[in-house]
Amino acid sequence: MKGIWLILKKELIEQFRDRKTLFTALFLPVLLWAGMAFLTDNFVSQEDEVKIPVTSNWTDAQRNQFTQLTGLKTYVPKDPAHEVKTGEADLYLDMDPKTNKVMLFISDKGVSPSFITQIENYVLKVNQSNLPPNVAKNTLHLEVKETAGEENMMVKIFTGYLMLSIIIGMTPVISGAGIAIDAIAGEKERGTIRSLLSLPLTPSKIWCGKWIAVAFYSLISFAITLGGYYAIQPYLENPTLNLDWFLALPISYQVGIVFLLLVYIATISAILLFLSTFAKSFKEAQGYLWPVNLLPMIVSFYLAFGSSEDSLSTPYFFVPFANIQAVLFEGAGKTLTLSHLLYAILSSILFIAIVIYISSSVFKKPNRMLSN
Repeated sequence: MKGIWLILKKELIEQFRDRKTLFTALFLPVLLWAGMAFLTDNFVSQEDEVKIPVTSNWTDAQRNQFTQLTGLKTYVPKDPAHEVKTGEADLYLDMDPKTNKVMLFISDKGVSPSFITQIENYVLKVNQSNLPPNVAKNTLHLEVKETAGEENMMVKIFTGYLMLSIIIGMTPVISGAGIAIDAIAGEKERGTIRSLLSLPLTPSKIWCGKWIAVAFYSLISFAITLGGYYAIQPYLENPTLNLDWFLALPISYQVGIVFLLLVYIATISAILLFLSTFAKSFKEAQGYLWPVNLLPMIVSFYLAFGSSEDSLSTPYFFVPFANIQAVLFEGAGKTLTLSHLLYAILSSILFIAIVIYISSSVFKKPNRMLSN
């Protein structure tokens, strides 16, 4: 352990001295995801047109008046209650022409308070305006009722799973790549690998010390990134990160997911260092690593939009990269089982052990490590 600690200490000191690498590892992912959050929020705010389902009791004149006063468009579906029940909408409006009662039915799964406020303001404006109905007998009354609803599937996938899985999947890759490349391929290019291998330490200890250093930086970067991304959510009109599903899980599941996250970061660090071990130069290592950058995003989008079921088949939980994404997918969909969580953890640990064994074996070969 003392040998591993010495290599770890060496790597941490070297990387902390290199401001460019430090910025890339710790702060670039924070700026990247924060910028994407605000760009996405601005795009959705400009492009997303909210439409409120109403019953056929609403006349065209009333619908036009509603749009004028609230800025919200309406449509008349065959069954407005079904729109809420299936998660297509969070609320719908009905109108009783005899009593001039506006009935607002909201989903029992929750609705944005801003919509309720806009509808309340609509009723108030109509009653205070010169537009019909403006006389006492035509004064509108608002009645709010709750109805059976379902969470909007696209919103649940995007806010509960997709952005979280992309951040978890890609941040360790982005933050760890530069450090992993410099740790071995960079040492080969500079020629310092010779003095490193001459130390009275086994190749396995040298490799493991470097691996822990990469994992450490990746973990710190991920913690800063996720914390920063979560902190800006209240400032977005359309938040893209919802952790309510995680907080609702039993404590044993929460601990298991956090442990799986640590194992995933360790796995990514091992893969990055493994590829760096085979590279002869910094540039060659970059070429090896770029497909790894894309893989987490591909898996995330495939599960989000390519899977038709909330529950996934068991093989997903044995595949590196895919297993943590599968756990997050089922967790957000409230279908996660303890067996699937355990499969993901155990398979990741086994994969790390295999990567460490192969990499340290390569590290023992002078012709591989000293060739230019």
